[in-house]
Amino acid sequence: MRDLPKFHIESNTLKKLLKKADGNFFLHDQEQMDYDPNAPHDDDTPTQPDEEDCVIQAGIGTLGSGYGVSCGGKFIGKFPEVDDALTAIKNWQDKNKFFPNIWFINDHGNRSLIDNKGNIIKSWV
Repeated sequence: MRDLPKFHIESNTLKKLLKKADGNFFLHDQEQMDYDPNAPHDDDTPTQPDEEDCVIQAGIGTLGSGYGVSCGGKFIGKFPEVDDALTAIKNWQDKNKFFPNIWFINDHGNRSLIDNKGNIIKSWV
């Protein structure tokens, strides 16, 4: 029996987001990933979405194939692709002139703080 890797990503969606990061992430352990390994440690980094944040929730729609988006505590819509969800968030932010944190929650409930291009800043599993 061969040894399994210490970190295993089950969600294809999270794999897509990691691919968007262009390999510029660093795995600390199974609990946390940092997009920028050279960034100073910041204890003030939120670990879960705030009521006013924007959230992309995977697993919405037929057979869990879509993405639900909410910003500022209000549902914006359902989208077939992550890129469509990110575009909806950008449009909402531009319209409201408000730029809260953006979170991605995969179909297993794991949450990632992401930037407006889908790059993972930090992730908790």
